Amino acid sequence: MKTKQSASEKDSAASKTSGSKKAKQQPEAVEPDSNVNTQRVGRRLTIIREELRDFWQQRGQDGQDWSQTGVGRKVGLTQNVITRMEHGKGGLIENWLLLLSFYAGLGYNLNWILTEDNQRITKLQINDSTAGQIRDEVLTSLSAMRENTLKGIDELYSRVDTLTAEGEAPSAAAFQLPTSEVDLSFLND
Repeated sequence: MKTKQSASEKDSAASKTSGSKKAKQQPEAVEPDSNVNTQRVGRRLTIIREELRDFWQQRGQDGQDWSQTGVGRKVGLTQNVITRMEHGKGGLIENWLLLLSFYAGLGYNLNWILTEDNQRITKLQINDSTAGQIRDEVLTSLSAMRENTLKGIDELYSRVDTLTAEGEAPSAAAFQLPTSEVDLSFLND
């Protein structure tokens, strides 16, 4: 036994059917490929964040504060948003401005982050707050170089003393300074 449908029930059933057809016919939202500029800027933001993490870890601080979650917390964004930005997947302009402003406030040069060819642009802004940091890095590297040089000279004296005490003439190899690596990469940044 069939019951009669009211007009409103027919309209409701028709809209459900046509609604499901429309949903099937509409293409899924596809994320556009990220653009090369966004990828480049995202890589540079990752470099800065990881540099800050390493900097604080070397000084005995917790580097977790500079994880994507930690940075997101500092600027009011989620870890997912920071990840998308660092991977060059785009994002809202407001989020980009928040993150760029945050890093600029820490002394990073926006021109270094945004300019395509940044080889001749310093990563840090040269101002009162960063000049001390740059000076400290240069002095630390120079001090390490000085210590290594003095250590090498002491080793040379020791070799020469040992050879001359044994009655042997020192060879040219005895006068070679030991090589040591000093990190001067910050000068290129």
